[in-house]
Amino acid sequence: MKIESILVSLGITLVHVYTVNDPWISLPVFLVNVICWHTFFKQYDGIHRHYKWLYQMYFYMHSIITTLAIKKHVHESVLDVTVALSHHDKTIQDVMDSDGLTTLTNLKANYPAKMYDLFVSSIQFYDQQGGDVMSLFDNFLRQSRISETRIQEEEHIYRRGVIEFTTLWLFNLLVLLLAKWALRYMFDQMLSNLLVLLSISAVFIWLPLTFLYYQARYQQFSYMKDQ
Repeated sequence: MKIESILVSLGITLVHVYTVNDPWISLPVFLVNVICWHTFFKQYDGIHRHYKWLYQMYFYMHSIITTLAIKKHVHESVLDVTVALSHHDKTIQDVMDSDGLTTLTNLKANYPAKMYDLFVSSIQFYDQQGGDVMSLFDNFLRQSRISETRIQEEEHIYRRGVIEFTTLWLFNLLVLLLAKWALRYMFDQMLSNLLVLLSISAVFIWLPLTFLYYQARYQQFSYMKDQ
């Protein structure tokens, strides 16, 4: 269980306890929030890791093409870049081979993307046929940079959406707390109605579900999933 999910759930539950004056009713609210926030943060970390390896993949491919344009030798260029990258990512050391093309093929497990498959095929073609590096990879570089830019924009939109959701809900909770504080007697009278009590509790359960819904919609339509 992620500590973030427990802390966020605890904070929301404390607001609920203060609002309804009944810790027993707040218990299911806490449990639902813990489950939902644990799922949210787990997915959030997964999305972050996906973006991280995508950026690393693009950096790796572009670095090899640049090095290849200078050295004109596939195996030497691939190994030089791979060794440098392995200092920052120890998992790459496990798939490195003395042969550059074999190393590229082994790294498909690290970079399961269509763009990387195309890159490996292009490198293999160059190794067999030769030619001008920049002319051969001109279209590939153009397309990969477009894809990388789109992913960066999408990541920015995703993070902005999470921030906007958080800000909106914090404002709503603040309004609820101020109403409870300013209209305490009237608020307590309203809480004697079971329907009002359940409605307020439903809002606190709906809160984490909105974040999960946003994340599910993002993953459904994300350009990143096609990489």
